Amino acid sequence: MKKNSKPAFLILFFLLIFQSSFGQARINVPDYISRKFTSYCKSVPWEDVYLHTDRDEYIAGEELWFNVYAFDRQSLATSLKSRLVYVEVVSPDNKQIIKARFEIKKGYGPGQILLPDTLSSGLYTIRAYTGWMKNFLPGNCFTKDIRIYNAISSKPFRGISGKYGIIRDSAILPGSKGISVKIDNHNPDSLEIRINADKDFINSGNENVFLFIETRGNINLACPEKLNGENTRIKVSRSILMTGINHITLFDQSINPICERFIYSAARDEKQKISVKSKDIYKPRSRVTLEIDNEGEFNALAGGNLSISVSPLTVDSASRDIGGYLVFGSEFGELPWDILKDKKIDELSSDAIDSLLNDLKSNWIRWSSVFASNEVQFRNIQESEDHYLSGKLIKNDQQPAPFGEPVLLSIPGKVALFHYALTDSDGNFSFPLPIDEEMRDIVIQPGNSAGNYKIIMETSFSDLIPEKGGDDVNTSHAPPSYISEWSSNFQVARIYGITSEGAFQKPLSSPLQVKRFYGKPGLEIRLDDYLSLPVMEEVFFELLPRVILKNDKSGYELYMVDPLRNRLYKEQPVMMVNGVIFTDPAVIGKMDPALVEKIDAIREKYVVGDYQFPGIVNVITKSTDYKNMTIPANAVRIPYSVAQPVASFNAPDYSTEVLGNSRVPDFRNTLYWNPSVKPGNDGKYHVEFWSSDFVSDYMIKIEGISTDGKTVSLKKTISIR
Repeated sequence: MKKNSKPAFLILFFLLIFQSSFGQARINVPDYISRKFTSYCKSVPWEDVYLHTDRDEYIAGEELWFNVYAFDRQSLATSLKSRLVYVEVVSPDNKQIIKARFEIKKGYGPGQILLPDTLSSGLYTIRAYTGWMKNFLPGNCFTKDIRIYNAISSKPFRGISGKYGIIRDSAILPGSKGISVKIDNHNPDSLEIRINADKDFINSGNENVFLFIETRGNINLACPEKLNGENTRIKVSRSILMTGINHITLFDQSINPICERFIYSAARDEKQKISVKSKDIYKPRSRVTLEIDNEGEFNALAGGNLSISVSPLTVDSASRDIGGYLVFGSEFGELPWDILKDKKIDELSSDAIDSLLNDLKSNWIRWSSVFASNEVQFRNIQESEDHYLSGKLIKNDQQPAPFGEPVLLSIPGKVALFHYALTDSDGNFSFPLPIDEEMRDIVIQPGNSAGNYKIIMETSFSDLIPEKGGDDVNTSHAPPSYISEWSSNFQVARIYGITSEGAFQKPLSSPLQVKRFYGKPGLEIRLDDYLSLPVMEEVFFELLPRVILKNDKSGYELYMVDPLRNRLYKEQPVMMVNGVIFTDPAVIGKMDPALVEKIDAIREKYVVGDYQFPGIVNVITKSTDYKNMTIPANAVRIPYSVAQPVASFNAPDYSTEVLGNSRVPDFRNTLYWNPSVKPGNDGKYHVEFWSSDFVSDYMIKIEGISTDGKTVSLKKTISIR
């Protein structure tokens, strides 16, 4: 017994020291929560997209005009980290029928989609997201229902209403047994948090709890709170709360979230307003003048953006707006616009707002994710500089290629663009492409010609679409009375060949100025500088020293002579035609020299990143369209434009008597559309357009964002009589 007492004593001694040290180094819990929260929001930023469309209802065959606004959720300023937005039209049976990408700059940019005239009448959905938002789909995207009517088709109206609701979940968290929280949000100066905790909860080491309040990823409050018996009341000044949905969480001593609540804080500053001045009634084919003016202290629009639509007034005209959307955004799900109608959330009663926020859940801020030990790895990165074209390299047995296999991309041309990528452990690869509207002819092929690999390209659009909930729209749904007039207007415009689509707008980005990836070649031969030769063998023999092309019974062969050792390289040089790699020398050997413009040759080993070329021979033809050539058998060739060009909105001008008396009918369904209204020298916005022959009431809807992240929404009605 005596022999074992010393080790036991030492163990007890070290345990006491360890516990003492742990007690001295006890962490500051509010600081710990704040640091974890800040780190999470930085590594997992949340973006939102909003689309201002010219209308909510369309005739099949019309153009759908819109302006994209992309936001950083945390600051509500326009996002500068995404330059590409994906826009889709989803059918009533949840199929993506239209897909397009549009470039944005400084967080906004125009777009348009032609709705096929073959579409059946129904409730469709337009949705939009950035490349980064693809990591969090199907929740993290903008969705909006639009009604499309086909006057020719007799098929019934189809669709499901009430698809995407606010995200709800139980506010009861693990570890919350014995404690409940109520929030009194009626006092204009403060809110009161009422905590009811039973004795078992308090006696289990929870005399103190920790209060944490955040709004859109911004910390409002992080502090310890002592429980004063079974009933504790905590007052929080409204001055620390930000406008929007405030997320209140209580943590116990073990840093477990035990209760979550959400409240709404209305904006305290109402000075950010704009107004529009115009007449109320106009005659057909008369000049309509709008003057948009800033009121109060709202003078930051000059560096922001305003978009404006003027379309016939309907029952649901302009039911949503940019500011109302961003209150919930995609973080909490779709705001119930059918309940709000034309009301803003600020105009609802406190009880109605509390009911709306009951059991709310955030798509973004989940405490299990905030405190996760492993940092999340995202496949999609923010497309601030480049767009990423992705695919998978597979073997003949359909299994993915091993890690580190090279894949090559060429954009053929006089000056070809070349990239290589290496596969990951699942055979995936991706290539960066510049974000612009240039149409490119892209060839992608395995870098290992002996691997018998096949390439499968992936779409850049996501097929993660929310399942539709709600009830089927009545198939006997009769279209509103004005739809027959709109249909007639569209048919008249089609008969007379009238379109609202004007010339393409100037692209937001200029095409990339490509340079030869191999720089200045060691040998550059322009065939027009020499006497014409009948076959490519003679061209190489006469004009390209140390580069040998020969044809014998076994076929064509191409060699290079090492200029240092004066002997043949063991490997064939990389053979290219207009920047596309071919492994068969016969492709070059059988070419007609009259079709060749020049030949570039690098006679030394050349390295691009980790990819090594044992010399390069690039034959550049006078025409790079590949009409008379086939690409390598294991290559994939695709025409690809990263961003779709956007036309300007075209409307008649009746400023002269001749035009004003024209007998060509003018029945525009969208009277005016401008995705980016520019201010004059006086800082005011002057908008002019001409009314049409279509007599109706019209809704003017203005949406915008200022340089400091303040949103603008305005509606006004005018009449054409």
